[in-house]
Amino acid sequence: MERFKTYWRTLSWAALVLVLSLRPKSPLSVPFEPFPHFDKLAHGLFYAVFMALWLFELGRGGRVGRWWNALAISAFGLAVEFAQHFWVEGRQGDFWDFVANSAGAFAVFALWRRRVGAQR
Repeated sequence: MERFKTYWRTLSWAALVLVLSLRPKSPLSVPFEPFPHFDKLAHGLFYAVFMALWLFELGRGGRVGRWWNALAISAFGLAVEFAQHFWVEGRQGDFWDFVANSAGAFAVFALWRRRVGAQR
């Protein structure tokens, strides 16, 4: 229970990503696409927020700073795409969605590392 109190934001965001990603496709899934590949931007932003929450909550215990943190978020994105491809009706896993997920996570991690490095 103590870990949930510490990581509730990250766990809640992970649950939101899962709910949105693993529901069957419907006409209401994406009501509009203002420009081509808008969904890739959305993927990147969702995983950038996920990485920021992860770093914020892990940072309290001083356990941040290794690339495995971004790899963990990227692996979560890969698992979601895999699940979409095989188990979600009307949805398909997309390699480029995984790339966008990873890009969002690694971009935030790189910015965080740069900021932390500049403070030392």
